Amino acid sequence: MKKQTSKKLIYHVENYLNALPSKPTHTPSRDYQQLKKELTYESKRNQHGSDDIKTPKTPRPLSKVSVTSPLYVGQECSACHQQVHGSVVSVPGNGVWHSHCFTCKACHRQLENESYFEKDGDIYCSVDYRRLFTLYCDTCGEPIERQVIRALGKYYHQDHFICCVCKQPFGDQQFMVLDDQPYCQQDYLKKCGKKCSGCGEYLQGEYINALNQEWHKSCFHCTVS
Repeated sequence: MKKQTSKKLIYHVENYLNALPSKPTHTPSRDYQQLKKELTYESKRNQHGSDDIKTPKTPRPLSKVSVTSPLYVGQECSACHQQVHGSVVSVPGNGVWHSHCFTCKACHRQLENESYFEKDGDIYCSVDYRRLFTLYCDTCGEPIERQVIRALGKYYHQDHFICCVCKQPFGDQQFMVLDDQPYCQQDYLKKCGKKCSGCGEYLQGEYINALNQEWHKSCFHCTVS
């Protein structure tokens, strides 16, 4: 007799929350009272460690600020690292920028009066951000803007990562792989599982090979009572 281990590949679904923000950030107003509100909002967001606090939905026009304000004197531009002068743009959590330095990293277009996205401290226009960083679901081909599942080197909407046989979503359940296709446990066993010669149920984990048959360890016993 010898023990064998049924060979199967089991993967865990990796969930990535908020892969992309659903809306771009708008260049904020720069008057002093508005800036205080934004800094308060940023502080609350960091304390919670969550994206549940939403950014304001109403677009706010840019108001340029003079560096004579004590808030900005002596500060460096986040882009060119020179002392700010003239009119500047202040982005909560991302320093201050010369107005002419506040540009899309990809196309270099000035964004002081436009919507923008931030990623890793860099600024992007809406078009380039979506072009460079949008993930697309391998099942439906549509962009993924909220919760994303990464598996088998591909990306899926949460409800679109499904068993290739029964078409049911895996959710947070384990799945198995055969020929690069994902299977739920039940359909995987139906396709290539072995049954115990004693009880007729599918074998999982360790089993015993004896008398040219496979058995659960608990099912392989003397038949004489």
